[in-house]
Order: sequence, then C-alpha cells, then structure tokens
Amino acid sequence: MNDFFSKKIQSEQQEFNEYKHNYRSEIDKHLSFAGKKHDFYTKVKADYLLKQAKHLQIDLQNINLKILDIGCGHGMIHPFILNEDKNLELHGIDPANEVIEIAKKQNTNVNYEVNDGITLPYADNSFDIVFSICVMHHVSPENWQQFLQEAYRVTAKKGELIIIEHNPYNPLTRYIVNTCPLDKNAILLKPQQLKNMMRNISTIGSICDFILFFPFESKFFQKLEEQLTWLPLGAQYAVRIRK
Repeated sequence: MNDFFSKKIQSEQQEFNEYKHNYRSEIDKHLSFAGKKHDFYTKVKADYLLKQAKHLQIDLQNINLKILDIGCGHGMIHPFILNEDKNLELHGIDPANEVIEIAKKQNTNVNYEVNDGITLPYADNSFDIVFSICVMHHVSPENWQQFLQEAYRVTAKKGELIIIEHNPYNPLTRYIVNTCPLDKNAILLKPQQLKNMMRNISTIGSICDFILFFPFESKFFQKLEEQLTWLPLGAQYAVRIRK
C-alpha cells in the first residue's frame, strides 16, 4: 500500500469514527427532503442482495451461504439481511475501528473485523457473495482496481460479487453527496466505468441494475422498480458479476 493511500485510509478512519454516534441522524438529515429515513433505503438494498442470495441458493443447492460486506460501517443493513434468512453466515469489515466496536455490540450474530478492504484477511474463494455498498467512492481512484481484484479473489467459484454505488447521473443523488459532510471527499464512479473495471478482473460479463427510483413502500412501486432496472436514473446502481 502506498503512503498516500495509507494516509487517506487513516484520515477516513478518523472521520467515520468521529460520526460513530450520530451517523444515522446525519444521513437522515440529508435524506429528509425525500420523506424517508435511511432505514427505508437500506432495506431496499437488503432486499436486492437477498434476491441475489436466493438465486445462488437455488443454483448451488446451498442453504448456508457465506457473505462478506466490505466497508460495513455500523452494519445497519445486517439486521435486514439476517431477519429474512437465518441460514446466512455474515461477515463484515471496515477500517473504522471504533465503528466496528459499535457494530459488534448491535449485531452479535455477525463476524466483524477491522480491515481496509485493500488486502483482505481471507483465503481465495471464501465467500458465496461479496458485496460493498457505497464504499468505492471513498477509495482513492488509483486503488479502485486493486479493491475490486481483492474482493473478486475472495469470492467463491460460482459465487457473486456485487458493488453498489451512488449514481452520478441522478441529480438528487449528486445533491445529497455534495451537501453531506460524510461524502465531502467522495469521487463518484460512473456505471460504465465500474463495468469496465469488472471486465479487467473477469472474462465473464457483468450486469448493471439501477435501483432506488421511488421513496415509496407500496407493492405497486416495488414492482415498478423491478421493471426499471435498465433505466440509468435510479439513485444508486449495482454492478454484479458471477465468478
């Protein structure tokens, strides 16, 4: 790891540690104009990940999937994931050591470790699903490829790597990122940019789904969201690839 990146990790570790007790309220404040709190958007992403998990369980005939969350923060998504499927073994890593301590207390059934995500402490092919949510835009661009390569390394054969990021083409997303102090150093990735980097780690083509179009919970809008994953206007997007 180069000195510049090491210093950046330390800076962001300190920054996120400073928000360890008011992270949720800070995010809610910047999402308030849409009428929904952070938990709503977190559950939408949890449902998306669980959908991919169920597909894998069918394909692999495996009811005990191992999942890794890179850059898990407080682990706010973890109760939504484990509440739906008790057979998942969930792991989370994050460089913010004080935040990880909070996550351990809040989610005692998740395995947490302090790690920067650039050199993962796991063997090759360790996890059926590896995912990272809105983390890469905090990583230095010169380390994006290494970040993906390492995540792909620990993804099991026939498993899936899923990267969820802010969509820079969505004006509301850009507004939130530009006004939220937690994202003051964020460098957003374009969907095609992420797909191109995925192509560098595997000859298997990746799939890009756009998500979070509407701040509504009704089944009608949930179904509509499922039909719009091709439209590059969702607040966030997910690029996924099978190994």
